[in-house]
Amino acid sequence: MDDITKRIDYKDLKSFIDSISYGGKLYSVFSHGNFIFRGHSSDKFELVPSALRTNSSNLINQLALSGSNTVTEFDQIVKEYIILRKFYQICDSTGLPLPNVQRIRATYTDFLDIKTLVMERKWLPEDLWELAALAQHYGIPTRLLDWTHDLHTALYFAVESYMKNKYIPEETKSIVLWALNIKPYANLDMLSCPLKIVHPIYYMNPNMKAQQGLFTLWEITKTFEKEDGDIIINNSELERKPLDKLLQEYKFSDKIGTLLYQIVIPVDYVKDLCHYLNFLGYNASKIYPGFYGVVKTLQERAYIYEDLLTDYNNVIAVR
Repeated sequence: MDDITKRIDYKDLKSFIDSISYGGKLYSVFSHGNFIFRGHSSDKFELVPSALRTNSSNLINQLALSGSNTVTEFDQIVKEYIILRKFYQICDSTGLPLPNVQRIRATYTDFLDIKTLVMERKWLPEDLWELAALAQHYGIPTRLLDWTHDLHTALYFAVESYMKNKYIPEETKSIVLWALNIKPYANLDMLSCPLKIVHPIYYMNPNMKAQQGLFTLWEITKTFEKEDGDIIINNSELERKPLDKLLQEYKFSDKIGTLLYQIVIPVDYVKDLCHYLNFLGYNASKIYPGFYGVVKTLQERAYIYEDLLTDYNNVIAVR
């Protein structure tokens, strides 16, 4: 059986661009439209959704109005669902467009939807996917992991933090492009796989449309135990494994092939990659349509053309 995940290291930017260009090695892999992509600004980051990252715990507790620091699977689900319900209710009360989630509307006046938390076996249930995608896009931590259909958009997100002077972990050596093959999930023998593909509605969400965004979800089954006729919640420890580890451990058929590529580019070539992407038209004004994107594009150019700006100042000083 082929490796479920495969790492490819590039020593320089030119060899990578040659590989994704027509006739290149990666072009032949990705050109059939079966892959989705995700960019990481550091090789220290993992494929873990925002709700399961350890640095999101405080935010989740704040949003859920919880003083508990417990890290069991069930407690985490309760907090995530409280946040989604509150997000839905506040958006609805202000007249914002929302998907119709009947399970929330049916329990509007309830303190908590016990039926969902206790009787529902899967998390997230399918009728919450669209709501979670909307909430995730606007900064709410969820079990969803952001991807894009556009390889160059993923590369933009891999370098965006450098252009905006955002936090980059120390000892970062590379940026990473992840590529996930989603074609196998159309096969019947993949229906039982916990990995789900969530395609959000682009209507009235220009950012999501511009980014050609979508999400993955590693669906979990809530486990319960019976004791003297009563249902007892199994408070197992919260699972925080990254997607690549989950895929490696899952029992796929021998014919599944490589599902996930980890493509590594040295961090020394970030500015060159920014130049390349800007030349192709991948900048903030494309990724974030509107005035915000225009302003951010001007800020990005200050980083991209920093060397030229220095040369210009030198010329002015000489004159």
